[in-house]
Amino acid sequence: MYSAVQVLALYVPSTSTVLHWKMRSIFISSLLLSLLFYECIGSVYKIESSSIGSLKCKVLRNTQTGESSTIVTDFGARVEELILKSSISGKLRSVLLTHNNNAAAIIENSWWKGMILLPWANRIAKGQYSFFNEAYQLNVNENSTNPTHVNALHGLLAGKVFQVANADATDESAVLGVSYSFPGNEKGYPFKLTVMIEYTLDKNGFKVGFTIANDMATTPLPFYVGWHPYFACEAYKAYVTLDPCAKWSHVEMNENFNPTGITNTFKGFDGTTPIGGTSAKPTFYDDEYKVLTSPNDCPRMETKLYDPDSNQTVVLWQDSNFRFVHVFTGSASLFKENAVAIEPMGGMADAYNNHDHLSVISGDEVWKGEFGVYVT
Repeated sequence: MYSAVQVLALYVPSTSTVLHWKMRSIFISSLLLSLLFYECIGSVYKIESSSIGSLKCKVLRNTQTGESSTIVTDFGARVEELILKSSISGKLRSVLLTHNNNAAAIIENSWWKGMILLPWANRIAKGQYSFFNEAYQLNVNENSTNPTHVNALHGLLAGKVFQVANADATDESAVLGVSYSFPGNEKGYPFKLTVMIEYTLDKNGFKVGFTIANDMATTPLPFYVGWHPYFACEAYKAYVTLDPCAKWSHVEMNENFNPTGITNTFKGFDGTTPIGGTSAKPTFYDDEYKVLTSPNDCPRMETKLYDPDSNQTVVLWQDSNFRFVHVFTGSASLFKENAVAIEPMGGMADAYNNHDHLSVISGDEVWKGEFGVYVT
């Protein structure tokens, strides 16, 4: 493609023409402005560098619709903000609870808003597990927020700085790839895992894709992935619908909020009744649900959250590598913000011990999975 200067060289009239010098000046000025304007317009989608305080971010943006997603690359590549357009009404929706551009709140990470959860999601009981007959002790971090629970909570990505691997924006999409490699010296997790996360904003909404590799030639490693989005809404009014394609079970928890090994058939969250309770204290759920149906029959699951105030539905989809959903409705009562957390998970809580959908990969082996969000 020619630059503005190159095009000027091609089209500016030569001195042999009969155009008056003043007319030539007007012609050149008009053409230059037009070409510069064209070059500034660029693609429909953009990827912009930004920051929240000292924390570097990348913003994926659709310049025509106003949709965007903000990724805090300096703090675990968390999804800090997500604005999507309803495919039915065309109205924009601020999908997630955020930290309101407060870097200190992001770093404090009290409630894990928007965090990617790796190398485990949810809880590891007392931070203890064994892997190939070797015992490990992770840092226990839940008892600081809930003294009745003693667990290692939500993985090790909080505070980690991700490197940008690619940033591609076209008229069709914005795609941001970021990566982080565990050094192999984390307390309780002496494994060299590398994760590449690819965020996509396009006409279908927002997608998060994972490519996870083992950098150790001879040693296997354990992991499973999750995400902790809080979908903004008045929780007590909202309706949750688990994908009717599948049969679901409810995972029973013990007093330390880890699975007992018992699951019971679950037929709730069918979209017929709201969560209930009051605005200040919605009916409390901190519950996990497991898909029982084969991935061959239900390869992609969709959990829907209907918000009657806006008449919009937020849809969380997850591929067959994410067979669990965790629902949490305590944000209004615990930290005074209205939302429902619906968390896609690749394994059961405490999977390092119960091994339910725990992923194990050997040297040079790669695991892939994805989930996403759209609004109707």
